[in-house]
Amino acid sequence: MRRLALIVLLMLGLGACGYHLRGALQLPEAMKVTLLSGVETKEPLGAEIAAAFASADARLASNREEAGAELVITGESLLKRTAAVDGQGKVSEYELDYRLTYVLNDAAGERWLEPQTIQLRRRFAFDSARPLGKSREEEMLQQEMRRDAVRMMFERLRAATITESAQ
Repeated sequence: MRRLALIVLLMLGLGACGYHLRGALQLPEAMKVTLLSGVETKEPLGAEIAAAFASADARLASNREEAGAELVITGESLLKRTAAVDGQGKVSEYELDYRLTYVLNDAAGERWLEPQTIQLRRRFAFDSARPLGKSREEEMLQQEMRRDAVRMMFERLRAATITESAQ
């Protein structure tokens, strides 16, 4: 009985603080079949975008004729900078700066959404005694940043196409 009460209290506490699971990505009907340009689905960003389309019950077009829209990735970059050094002048913290730039065109090639840039920044501690572990942490941060950027891009795409279709 105590365990059940604890679970109920925990659920109420999580709900009260605003925590909720991320729902599936939603896209308007015009984007249910979209041509992806500027990145291959074999690349990490392309694979992340393809997965996001699949979770939104949409798919990537294999050619322009079947597409209702075209998502053009015009740039992706990741910069790594030294954020802090210790007393001996060794790096103790790095900063990752990730940028994703894209445009959205309709089926006729008309610009639906002007060029957009998403920029994310993350810091992580570096320990020169454990370079392999920190290297893996850096890779995980890069994956997380890419995933977050794609999710933000989808939210912007959804908002832009809803606004466009309302006009």
